[in-house]
Amino acid sequence: MKLDPKYFIPFLAIVAIATALIITFFTISSQKGQRQAFERAIMQQDSLKMEQMKLLNADSTISVKQFEGKFVLLDFWATWSNFSEGAHVQVAEILKLHPDTLHIIAAVVEDKGEKVISYIERNKFPFDFVNGTRVFNQYQVPGLPTQLLYNPSGEIIDVYFGSADSTQYDSLRLLLNNGD
Repeated sequence: MKLDPKYFIPFLAIVAIATALIITFFTISSQKGQRQAFERAIMQQDSLKMEQMKLLNADSTISVKQFEGKFVLLDFWATWSNFSEGAHVQVAEILKLHPDTLHIIAAVVEDKGEKVISYIERNKFPFDFVNGTRVFNQYQVPGLPTQLLYNPSGEIIDVYFGSADSTQYDSLRLLLNNGD
């Protein structure tokens, strides 16, 4: 039996497209599952807030626990993530309105020192910049950027994944405006 090329080539194209769609579907499903599992696990324990992270511009360390009494946003980010800078711009605007009730810890992950320093100097965001690679790996954070929001009692109340859109921080704005 001989295969007719006029049918075989379109058949291969259809198989290739279907395979790509299946791979994409399962990749997205897997990422969503990882994010949901991380969110459940991280909210059930509180050890992350105790983790000491080294400040990038000093020889000291800080932890989320030090800022109990304020909302704390722990932001895992990298200069190579296309979404981190947009999130930082939005969070910095929120911080300007609520400097007494919000604290930002920007935990850089697996990034080159000179790029990070250049980023910090260029943007001058009012955050505590720390090395977050060890904590990111230890807690198996499922991607960058990922942000954990702690309430003034030190409990995780929200987790943000990926790019920041105009509505992503609405819950944060509401919390800060209501003083809850």
